[in-house]
Amino acid sequence: MRVDGNGVEGTEINLDNDLNKEVKFNGDTYIAGAYVESDLKTSMIDLEYQYKFLNLENILAGFSIGIIGKIKYLDGEARMNSFVYDNKKDIHVPIPMIGLGAKIGLLADILWKRGQNS
Repeated sequence: MRVDGNGVEGTEINLDNDLNKEVKFNGDTYIAGAYVESDLKTSMIDLEYQYKFLNLENILAGFSIGIIGKIKYLDGEARMNSFVYDNKKDIHVPIPMIGLGAKIGLLADILWKRGQNS
């Protein structure tokens, strides 16, 4: 199992503004013209496992094909705060994925190319 270099990613957005139209969030209605502070925080984690069912490794050339199982886990929080309401909504979503991977290596893996599709 591995966590890629891009395995953990995150985003945070903060906005403070007067609403120009009515907004419903988490069961409450924020009226137009109300001053609202809003925050959105997200993070995503990639976990991946690859099983090589064909692995032909020679001294000068090699070739492998495998199946990939991957889970993207999205975690987040959205918040809206005004004079009347303070609401927060948590988000937790696992996204399972499957795919194929292949690798071709030449000259003892000095030259190689890897491809994945999931």
